Amino acid sequence: YVTRLNIRALGATLETTAPDTVRSGETTQVLIRVLDANGDPIVAALVQCSVVQGSGTMIEPALLTDTIGYTTAHFVCTPSPASEQDSIRIVSGDADTVIGIT
Repeated sequence: YVTRLNIRALGATLETTAPDTVRSGETTQVLIRVLDANGDPIVAALVQCSVVQGSGTMIEPALLTDTIGYTTAHFVCTPSPASEQDSIRIVSGDADTVIGIT
């Protein structure tokens, strides 16, 4: 018998880039990079994004990273007459972070 085993690293660190402020009704990009425990990028890592505070939405709740560990999620700031703080939770493997967008 021949057995093939594919072992993948889990995300240990997340690097995120997103604007601090988004106008009501606009869509913005959230750049995410997933790294393993050695600081190396993870290819095809599952990244899950969700809004945990505020009324905004994520267009893609689940994404995969590219060949250098990056993926881009899109956040939609729901139209509102007042300013609000939205919090986005990003999870991949053992890595978990929350970022804020006003």
